[in-house]
This record gives sequence, C-alpha cells and structure tokens, in this order.
Amino acid sequence: MKIKKTKLGRIVFIIIAFIMINVIASVSNNGFAQNISNDGQDLFPFEKNPPQYNNNIGFTASFFSGIGFHYKRNITPEHAVKVVFFGWRSAEEENNNSSSTQLTDIWVSFGLEYRYYFFKVKKDIDLYVLAGAGIDYSEKNESNPDINLFSLEINNVNSIGLGIGSDFRLGKHFVFNVEIGFVNRWERKPNRKISAFGFAAGTGIGFIF
Repeated sequence: MKIKKTKLGRIVFIIIAFIMINVIASVSNNGFAQNISNDGQDLFPFEKNPPQYNNNIGFTASFFSGIGFHYKRNITPEHAVKVVFFGWRSAEEENNNSSSTQLTDIWVSFGLEYRYYFFKVKKDIDLYVLAGAGIDYSEKNESNPDINLFSLEINNVNSIGLGIGSDFRLGKHFVFNVEIGFVNRWERKPNRKISAFGFAAGTGIGFIF
C-alpha cells in the first residue's frame, strides 16, 4: 500500500507526540522526583520552585506559534499559555498616464502555545514541553477600475507542532527562550494545497512581571 507524504507526516507526528507524553510522564513520576546534583547544578521538579512572576510580554519568532508580539500567562506553576499576534497593512498608488492602480498588502499572524514546565536547572533555567498552532494569512490586492483590473492573491499557511524548550533568565525581569521540535504545515491556495512535515525551531524574548 502506498502512503502519501501528507498522511505519513501526520502518522510520524502522532507517534512523536505519544513518545514525548510517555517520556515526560515517566520522568516526572520516577527518578527525578528527588534532587539530583550534577557538576554543581541542581536539577529538580518544577513544582518545588514555582515562578516568581506569572506574566510575560515580548516578541516571538517560532514555527510553532508564529511571528509577532506575545503575551504568556502562567496558569499554575507548571502550566502556561502564550498568545502571539502581529498585523501589518500597506497601501500605495501607482499612476500610469491617466489612470491609477491601487496596491494593498495585508499580513496577519496569530498563534497559540501551551507549555508544561517539568524541571528547573538552578533558578535561572526552566525546561518545558510545548504544543503550538499558528495561522499566517496574507493577501495582495491590485485594482484599477479604468482598465478593468482586479487581482487578489491570498496565501494562508497553517501549522501545528510539538516540541521541547527552555527559558533562560536574563537578570530579574527578562527571559530568553529557545525551542525545537516537529511541525506539520499546510498551505491553502485557490487551486492547490501544499503540506509539509519536518524539524522546526523557535525563539523569543520577554519582560516578566
């Protein structure tokens, strides 16, 4: 039986998700429940040292949840949700002899990310697993009624992914994060649909309060 690349990517994605959930559950319930000393660094469960601040605002660039300004909220010491949003619009006019052409570009990025924090390394590094989803929408509009020109090009890219990441404290009120994992992305156009599955990464910086 021949399996399409799109279906194969989704199967691999589900398998990775299942493995990650079982690994985290196993680690959380077993040996790391006690403090471990490794080269002078203490590694311990996250709930033993909850975050000092619960709010985070900043900027994110990630294949998991998109590009834009973010707000992250710690719901509990271990669980957090992040929202990412950015919008941009430009308009210009081209004059050609006695007629003018209106050019309009719109781009919107929106994403959501869930994090489960499971370990801390000392007090400056937090380890977490994540599940994220994002939408990138863009359109290019060109119109000129004088010559019956009406053109609209729409590009819609959706993504969903799983990964693992870490927060690094930079002083008292700043956090830098790095995350890696796998993402399934699909692009919708009027006459076609493109899907891809592969390795992904993300980063961001925020002010915590």
